[in-house]
Amino acid sequence: EQTLRASPSDPDALAALAQLYERAERWAELAQVLERLDGGRPLPQPGTPEAAIRALDLERYATVLDRKLGDGARAIRAWHRLLELTPKARAALDALARLYRGASKWRELADVLGAQVALLAERTLPEDAERATAAAIDRAAIFEDRLGAPAEAIKVLDHLIRELNPNHLEAHTALRRLHEAR
Repeated sequence: EQTLRASPSDPDALAALAQLYERAERWAELAQVLERLDGGRPLPQPGTPEAAIRALDLERYATVLDRKLGDGARAIRAWHRLLELTPKARAALDALARLYRGASKWRELADVLGAQVALLAERTLPEDAERATAAAIDRAAIFEDRLGAPAEAIKVLDHLIRELNPNHLEAHTALRRLHEAR
């Protein structure tokens, strides 16, 4: 802390202090130090070693705000900053979906679920396809029930059937119901 008083932006001193605060479970102080480490500086070029290190620091910061301090508003900003650097950060998308659902921010949740569907659809593991399908169903329900946008729900369900799972009974049933209600 004395070193920081002499040189408040010394990255080595900030990193050492962050380790100390984390070990001592002083989460508010750790968040302040991690915020100072980022400092709102321009993000590095994706794919570089500096970007990888910065992404880890941003994820750590967002996690502290989210899980340790319960500061949803700041955590949302931090998770979005991580997505600026690594748009396919699954942890950020999962956290944002949880935070937006908890805050009843339905439009934002629908957007995040759309990003999750796109990301998971690129993967080849069976559980990724299942998660993509579940996220698409959830997104369609939000469009229909929360946002009053049945046309958007139809688009999501059409995409689900065409691109993700042509045999998904729930999607077919919901799509039929939406078309009949028109």
